[in-house]
Amino acid sequence: VNVYDSAKVGNVLGSATISTYDTSTSISIIQLGNTAGSVYVSITRKNKLESDRTKVDYSAEAKTDVPAADNIIIVNNAGISDVIKLTSLLGGDLIKIYDSAKAGNLMGSATVSEYGTSTTINITQLGSSAGSVYVAVTGKTKLESDRIKVDYNEEPKSDALAVSNIIIVNNAGISDTVKVTGLSENDEVNVYKYAAGGEPLGSATVDTYNSFAIVTLSQFGTSAGSIYITVTQTGNQESDRTKVSYSAEPKSAASVSSNIIVTNNAGASDAVQINGLTSGDIVIVYDSAEEGNLLGTATVPTYKSFVTVAITQLGASSGNIYVSTINKGKLESDRTKVPFSAEQISDPPTASNITITNNAAISDTIEITFLESGDLVKVYDAASEGNLLGSEIVSSDSTEVNIKITQLGTYDGSVYISVTSPNKLESERCVAYYTEEPTTDAPEASNIIVSNNAKIADTVTVAFLEVDDIVKVYNSSTGGSLLGSATVADDCTDATVKITQLGTVSGNVYISVTGIGKKESTRIKVDYTEEQKADPLSSSNIIIRNNSGVADTVTVTFLDEGNIIKVYDASTGGNLLGSATVPEYSSEATIKITQLGTTAGNVFVSVSGNGKLESNRTLVYYSNEFTSDAPDANYIIVTNNIGKSDTVKVSNITADDMVKVYDLSTGGKLLGYGIVAEDASEVTVKITQ
Repeated sequence: VNVYDSAKVGNVLGSATISTYDTSTSISIIQLGNTAGSVYVSITRKNKLESDRTKVDYSAEAKTDVPAADNIIIVNNAGISDVIKLTSLLGGDLIKIYDSAKAGNLMGSATVSEYGTSTTINITQLGSSAGSVYVAVTGKTKLESDRIKVDYNEEPKSDALAVSNIIIVNNAGISDTVKVTGLSENDEVNVYKYAAGGEPLGSATVDTYNSFAIVTLSQFGTSAGSIYITVTQTGNQESDRTKVSYSAEPKSAASVSSNIIVTNNAGASDAVQINGLTSGDIVIVYDSAEEGNLLGTATVPTYKSFVTVAITQLGASSGNIYVSTINKGKLESDRTKVPFSAEQISDPPTASNITITNNAAISDTIEITFLESGDLVKVYDAASEGNLLGSEIVSSDSTEVNIKITQLGTYDGSVYISVTSPNKLESERCVAYYTEEPTTDAPEASNIIVSNNAKIADTVTVAFLEVDDIVKVYNSSTGGSLLGSATVADDCTDATVKITQLGTVSGNVYISVTGIGKKESTRIKVDYTEEQKADPLSSSNIIIRNNSGVADTVTVTFLDEGNIIKVYDASTGGNLLGSATVPEYSSEATIKITQLGTTAGNVFVSVSGNGKLESNRTLVYYSNEFTSDAPDANYIIVTNNIGKSDTVKVSNITADDMVKVYDLSTGGKLLGYGIVAEDASEVTVKITQ
């Protein structure tokens, strides 16, 4: 099927092929036009030519009905979009709003939902005054209707506020507030200075779920006056201004003198405590009933009913201060006069509570008891003025103090001590006497051992001493040279002084002791003997092995660690054959000598060391070198082989034994030899033939 716009030739407007088993079809054409007219339809069947065209007339497009004015509601809002609502419509209807009956501007449009019967169109603003709009509807498959004129009213005005719903608080020192009640969510409140004109002093909007608004303003002023307030409700214009009067700023109540405590401290900030207050109150302290100087100020902390004002110093004498209060949102109160006492003087220490230790060589100490925590104790060298020798503060949880002074002096004397208690003036000075420095007791000669050693340092040991006592050894009863010194170690009661050498002959030394904090004692004379010669060795403690083929040995037993053993070939002079030192943790030493000789003989052995000179030499004899036992013929097997080496097997012998085979009983030729292996008792000597 083809549809044309003309009886002959023309344009194909649309076409379709009838599907199998169908007897009809539908052809969609974009637009035939809004007026009446005709189309021309032909059919082309299978295996046949196209038919002639059949003319078919159609009517003009239908026009939508004009909407009824009663079905149109216009809400002319202030400050928000205006609203036009239409009802009694059909799904798919297109609504258009114009500003003129013909042509003009399209102000807004909306399409009714498929199953709906109404729609709403929002328009930014129709205007504050009354006026008209023109509404048209375009139905599905229809032309737009004629426009209908619809009138609307001017924007509504909010109702003016009632004075009874307005509360004004004229604060001092903080922002003033205007609270308006009886409102709705999102209502906006404006506060003006004048009945007409001018910009708002402040504004506020009612929060969600609330029915009031609070406008905060910097300051109305200290005096009474009036302001003008409006409300702007959602969709309405601002209301007329309501005049509201307010009172002058209130004055704070003065503090009662009985609620004020003044503490006039010495050496620390003074304090003024004011009770009976409210959190956030401000307290000001002056030095005069009017004007004058500001001494200090403080604010009462949260959850407190009092505050303390710190003042650098009110002065040592008594006097007066003047205290005022500023309550939150109120003016400063009148000043309250409060007298205060003079600064207190500390009590001096008692002489019986003072202990002075006059030490020698170390710091002197002054202990003062029955004090208070925080007391400052000072020690002077004069009853007034003079020099400060030392000071100390009593620590917390203590009632005493110990002051160290470099040196008070070696002789009797006195010091002057004062106490300065916290927040009080320094006391008078108390005189305290001390005795001369003590002298250490001289050591007892019976407690002193002098060891005059040979070839090692000599020693002077002093017993029955105290820890940290210092022992000094001199070569003279007065003056002279210091030979050496030593300090008694912790957990000890003696000290040993090492001296390079006192000398080989006998003599004497002079010994003093210096205790902690005491002067050096007098020197005590102690004699010492000449260097000692070691006792000669006992020959029974000396063993000599005269070996054959290996080094000979001289072993000496019953010795002390560090003893030095020497072996000579003569009783005096002669040659030193060898020497050895007794090692640590041992009591014997062995000297190796290359060879003493095959025959018997003697050597001379001495001992020295451990601070003693070499002893006299001890004569010790040694025997000939040993001759091995001849092998037993019963343990010898000789095998005389043909064509290979002959063998001589010797058994019943000891590991490391050497077996030699000769061709004669004496002299002759060595045919071969062998050494018995470790852990073996026989050896086989191979002989070529």
